[in-house]
Parts: sequence; structure tokens; C-alpha cells
Amino acid sequence: MAEPLLRLEKLAKDFGSVTAVKPTTIDIDKGEFFALLGPSGCGKTTLLKMIGGFTQPQSGRILIEGEDVTRLGPEKRPVNTVFQGYGLFPHMTVPQNIGYGLKRQKVSGGELTDRVQEAIDLVKLGDFVNRAIDELSGGQQQRVALARALVMRPKILLLDEPLSALDLKLRQQMQRELRRIHDEIGGTFIVVTHDQGEALSLADNVAVMRQGSIEQIGDPAEVYDQPANQFVSTFIGEANLIPGRRENGCATLETGYSWNSDGEDEDLVCMIRPESIEFAQDKRSEIVVPARLVARTYQGATALLDFETAAGTDLRAVENHSTDKTRIAVGQDIELAWSKADMRIFPAEKNS
Repeated sequence: MAEPLLRLEKLAKDFGSVTAVKPTTIDIDKGEFFALLGPSGCGKTTLLKMIGGFTQPQSGRILIEGEDVTRLGPEKRPVNTVFQGYGLFPHMTVPQNIGYGLKRQKVSGGELTDRVQEAIDLVKLGDFVNRAIDELSGGQQQRVALARALVMRPKILLLDEPLSALDLKLRQQMQRELRRIHDEIGGTFIVVTHDQGEALSLADNVAVMRQGSIEQIGDPAEVYDQPANQFVSTFIGEANLIPGRRENGCATLETGYSWNSDGEDEDLVCMIRPESIEFAQDKRSEIVVPARLVARTYQGATALLDFETAAGTDLRAVENHSTDKTRIAVGQDIELAWSKADMRIFPAEKNS
């Protein structure tokens, strides 16, 4: 197998008595769009700063193309970073901002002009080059910051919550632009985000973090459809959690469904995605649960249907307006159904 472009070997970081990143090993291939995803304080930004050279690890190594760069400063690594705050210079023009790093590297003349123009064209800023920085929208400023990093032609581009300051519509637009730019240049991007939708839409592979540890690494479909544990299942997308217990080789859910299950006696949780829940009259399934519709939340093309089972379990399903689910009225009793294949069973976690 080819050597990964970036290898993190048991990388760890403490801040005093606080462990920010536990020993972490990750391989990232050339051309990959990789996302570090997790809640605030999980260690994802600290991990990114160690890759960029802005924070020194307690232990472990960082290898880029097989070369150990762990003790090198940011300026000596083939890496560039787009920070959350952009860090643009308000007294400089758009081209001057983009070319700032090149000037520091003593690039001048035609090469500097050509590379700046190439970056401007790549991020589609041609109509705004004569504007002052404070006259640009948030999305335009984000493009300037992106161009300033890309003009340096880094082997790895690091993006620290790059879209968090943008409103929803602009953020979605910039997600598409980031993916386009990545695909166009064939670069290697690593993005830090707490937005699971952003990670799933952007990345080839996602590392889900919690309390300084990697809980799961996989492609978006894998971490969504086959989450490694209860935490991942609830952090990635919407999830119904049904309590249960395994005793004497038999697992039983709170809703009443039982099956043979090897393993030690323990509390369990069953995860089922809302889109996997159907109505019994529409689907033949192993699992049928009586429930009552208690609320419908309109969301445009879809609606969220909230049910309560006879056992008191809350379940949520998705209503697509192109289906006949709209005939169910709030307060109506109905049988919900799903397949065993759509369930994921985990040991119960008290604080997920």
C-alpha cells in the first residue's frame, strides 16, 4: 500500500492537568478531504493546531510524506491554515492579502502576479478585487482567506471551522465551493467542524471525536449507517434510542421486542434512524410497535412525526409529503414498524 501523505502516530496533548488529545493515530491519503468532527472541547482544534505546527504535542509524531515534522515550526511545514477568524489585513487590497505569503517568501514580479490571479480565479473573486476588505461580505472574505492559503500551494490545507460565521444558505453554498475547489486542484484538505451535516457533505472520511479520543473513522455513509457506539449514533444525524437489557442470552427492548443475543448481562440501547420507521400497514417487518402520534413538526418538504409507545418510549419518524403518511392525525393510534437489519445495538451509555 502507498504511504499516507499524513500520518499521526500516537499524538497526544495535555494542558496542565487537562488532557486535550489522548494518544491518536490517523492516516490521511494524498487528495483526501478529511473531517475532524465533534462537540466543543473534544480536542479537534488542538489536533489541527498540532498538525499545523502551532501547538507542540506532549508525545507522538507527525509525518508528512514520511518526514518527521513534529518539531518544525508552521513556516517550515508544507501546510497552510485558514482560521475561523480569517485574519485578513483591512489596509490591504484583495490581491495584496492573497499575495502576502508569497511576498514574505520573496516571490515577486510576474510569478507573484500570475499565482495571485490563479488563486483569484480558483475561488471566483474576479469581480471583487478592487473592493476594500471591509466592503466584502462574509462569504467573500472567506474566499480571500482561502485564496491566501491556496496560493502557497500547500501539500495539506487545514480549515478550522471555516464556515461557522456564515448564515445557513451561504454556508451551504460555500460547502459546495470548498468541495469544488478541492476536486479541481486535487488537494488534501483537513477541516475541523462541529456541524455533522457539514462534515457529511464535505468529507471523504470523517473522524468523530469525544473527550480527546477518536470514536470512529469512516466514510460518511459508514459513520451514519453503522455508528460504532451510542455517542456516534446520536452525534451523527437524528437517532431514536430505545432502552433494553440482555440477560441469560436474551435481549429485550422496552417496547417488548426480544431476540437471542450472546454476551454478558448488561443494559443495552437500540438505535433506529427516523427514516427507517414505517407504518405497519405499509411495510412487512419483524418489529411492530403500537404508538400514538403526539406531534407533527412541519419542515417544508418533510415533517417530523413524534410518537409515544404504550411503554412510554418516544419515537420519531420522518414524513415525506409525497407519501400517504400525511393521513395520520395527531392523537391517532397506529402501529409502527421497522426491520431488525435497521437497528444498531450498543451497550448503554449514561451520559451520551
